[in-house]
Amino acid sequence: MPPTDRQPAETHETPVPRRRSRRAWALALTLAVGALALLPAVRAPYILDDYLHAAIVDGRFRAGRGPLDLYDFVTDGNRAAMVEQGLLPWWSHPRLTIRFHRPLASLLRFAEERLLTGRTLAMHLHSLLWWAAAVLAVRALFRRLLSPRVAALATAMFALGQWHVAPVAWLANREVLMSLVFGALALGALLRWRDEGRVRDALLSTGLFAAAAA
Repeated sequence: MPPTDRQPAETHETPVPRRRSRRAWALALTLAVGALALLPAVRAPYILDDYLHAAIVDGRFRAGRGPLDLYDFVTDGNRAAMVEQGLLPWWSHPRLTIRFHRPLASLLRFAEERLLTGRTLAMHLHSLLWWAAAVLAVRALFRRLLSPRVAALATAMFALGQWHVAPVAWLANREVLMSLVFGALALGALLRWRDEGRVRDALLSTGLFAAAAA
C-alpha cells in the first residue's frame, strides 16, 4: 500500500546515535588491534641511525650539529672525520654529501634524546602516538572521500598494514609517520577549500603541507 500523508513510509535506517556508536567502537577496535600488533616494534632497541643520533646528542660523536640538523649525516665539516673513524669507507667520494631536510623530526629526536636518555621504550611509545595520529588523520580523509562502510574498511587496512613496523621500530624513521599526519590533514583542508572556498582552509592547507615537508 503506497504511503500517504497520514501513513509515513517505513524506513529501516539505523538511528544516527547508534551508527556513531558503532563507528567509534570500530575505530577503537582498529587502534587496539593495531597497537597490539606493533608491540614487538615498540620494544625494539636502537637501529642504525638511532645510535648516531644518540651519540651526537650526548656528545660522544662531535659532529657540530644542532637540534634541527641531526639528519645532516655527511657534510663538508665532518666527512674527513667520519672516514678517519671508519663511519665512511676510505674510498668515499671527497665531496660526498648526505643531508635530509627534516628539521621538525630532528627537533623531536634531539629533545627526546635529551629528556629520555637511553629509555627506548618511551621513545617508541612516542612513535606509536604518531602512528595513532596518522590513523585518525587518514580516517578523516577517507570519510570525506568514501562511503562510511568503505572508509571504515580502508582505515582498518591502513592501520594494520605491516609498513608501519619500520617507522615505529626505527626511531630515525619516525619522520615518515609525522609527514603522513600533516600530509593527510593538509589534503583534507585542501578538499574543504575546494568545496567551500574558505580562505582559512587554503591557509591551513599551505601550513600543513609545509609541516609535512619539514
